[in-house]
Amino acid sequence: MKAAQFICLALIIYSCSDSSDDPAPAVDCTQEGPTLSLVSTTDATSCNASDGTIEVAITGGKEPFEIQLRRNVIQNTFIDGLSPGFYDIQVIDASGCTDDLNILISAAGSDLTIDEISATSSGCNTSNGSVEITASGSGITYFLDGVESADNTFNGLAQGSYTVSVTDDSGCEVTSEITVPSGTSWAGQVKEIIQANCVLSQCHDGSRASLPDYSELSNVQSRADAIKSRTQSGNMPPASRPDLSQAEIDLIACWVDDGALDN
Repeated sequence: MKAAQFICLALIIYSCSDSSDDPAPAVDCTQEGPTLSLVSTTDATSCNASDGTIEVAITGGKEPFEIQLRRNVIQNTFIDGLSPGFYDIQVIDASGCTDDLNILISAAGSDLTIDEISATSSGCNTSNGSVEITASGSGITYFLDGVESADNTFNGLAQGSYTVSVTDDSGCEVTSEITVPSGTSWAGQVKEIIQANCVLSQCHDGSRASLPDYSELSNVQSRADAIKSRTQSGNMPPASRPDLSQAEIDLIACWVDDGALDN
């Protein structure tokens, strides 16, 4: 074997066998993940009061648990001091499995509510998304990330999370959160990139027990964050393979940020 051929083969084997950046074998979160359930709520006593409460319970999953309220880490399953609005609560267990609830705290005596929030996709690294808010009440004003509008639709939005608020003519306010997805498709966009650059002989093709098989979507999903990180840093694909284009790297990141969906 020529020296150049030997070096190339060695690079392929080394790069594909170095799985230190891959997490432990994936857990089936649908079977072994935590379940978050609502125990009780107490509405706020008025529009301007912050005395609402939420209590949740966690079953299943693997301790320790991290509980987040509107993406901020909290300590307890009983949450007080809440003003009227929608609250996203999420639990993350030690295996990285998650479950979440979206819970409304109303104000006593107010009929202001957000009935529905819908989002359209932005496209990857473009700002073509929109958010539409349907609310009930009197004299409603709409806000997206604090920007006021008399219209219930906000356009020109990029992929990401947004805070939605509505107020009525009595001063009551209800808030919620919405995510605008990029709409990047696994089947139509990302799968081809992974198949062409990762599902290779003696690499992520299922031929080696030490490496995850990326022809299986579940394996890609469970390692999505690591794949995003490694493609952005240039560590994946290995040095022996052609680099991904920036457009391909961006599509992987957009798909992962959308939640690594089977779409």
